[in-house]
Amino acid sequence: MKADSCTVYGEGKMGAMGLDVGQVKIDAIGSVNHNFKTDSAKFELMIAMDFFFENSALEKMADLITKTEGLTGVTVGTGYEKGLRELLGKEKSDKLIAEINLYGKFKKFPDELEHTLFFTEVNMKWDKKTNAYVSEGPIGIGNIRKNQVNKYLVGKIAFTKKRTGDILDIYLELDKNNWYYFRYTKGTLAAVSGDPAFNNAIQDLKSNKRSLKTKRGQTPYEFSIGNEQQKNIFKRKYRAEE
Repeated sequence: MKADSCTVYGEGKMGAMGLDVGQVKIDAIGSVNHNFKTDSAKFELMIAMDFFFENSALEKMADLITKTEGLTGVTVGTGYEKGLRELLGKEKSDKLIAEINLYGKFKKFPDELEHTLFFTEVNMKWDKKTNAYVSEGPIGIGNIRKNQVNKYLVGKIAFTKKRTGDILDIYLELDKNNWYYFRYTKGTLAAVSGDPAFNNAIQDLKSNKRSLKTKRGQTPYEFSIGNEQQKNIFKRKYRAEE
């Protein structure tokens, strides 16, 4: 950690960023710059998220992102390299970085990187008004489970701290008609998309297939179909903040 009169810099594993979102697991790795003069903090992160969800819906999501033309490929920069080394060690990560630079993806997908959603690049700031970590700029998504995507998407991620229970919001946009919105609060993860196939994959499931069995004393968890109004409220909230 380096410090001067105004700022402190740190890097490494940051875990769940102090969030408690029940059965949703968040593992952030990267760097933070905290400016004491302005009482602000900015983060450059690689984020792995794991949660119980319908695999066929995730397959459809990965397939649509991969097939959508005009999306920019992720940049293998310093943050990406440091994140992989933190996760996999230098030797293995250097080999994988060489592969992605050459082929645009890994030749053989590493099991260690399999997550429900794996974000390669998320720039965040601490927003005192909303008491949340909020993303800024494009979001790099590396893979959805074992499906390699490696694209930048327009979107917004927010980790909101609340006394009544922390909230996770993820909005990802391919174009005005194709988008995905996930919201976790109080034991329920709601998801909705502009893609009817994604929505149908959730709606067609019986309720017992959407609930995760948890041990006594643990936070219960289920996923359900969300609605577009929730997405619009989230977008309006942060458009107003900006």
